[in-house]
Amino acid sequence: MTGTKRSVSVWIASVLLVALSLLGADSAIGQLSEAETTGQWITTCTQVGYAVAGPVAAGALLTGRSWYRAPLWIWAACITATAGLAPVVWGGAGLTAAFAAGAASAVIAGVVVLLAYRGRAQPARGNG
Repeated sequence: MTGTKRSVSVWIASVLLVALSLLGADSAIGQLSEAETTGQWITTCTQVGYAVAGPVAAGALLTGRSWYRAPLWIWAACITATAGLAPVVWGGAGLTAAFAAGAASAVIAGVVVLLAYRGRAQPARGNG
């Protein structure tokens, strides 16, 4: 992958990390006063988790920090857990909806992780 493509991958991953995290933060702020059950509190906490981890991961990616993987994977785990739990604890939906939402979110998180990893991949070195 060329340097330009790596740079574009990092920027796309970073924009997605921040955008999705901002949506989560906005939603979590509203839920803080509404959460009543343990499940609702756990879901709100996972939202706060990805709202914090996403911008940290984006910042680490954009500044070339080697530790970007930890917040990136925390973000991916939190956003997937939130998506899987929310339909059940906030919407009263069944397990099918929870699995579908969690799986869809895991795919999105996987794409962001892939973009980040591809963007941070070291270029192949020549023998010359």
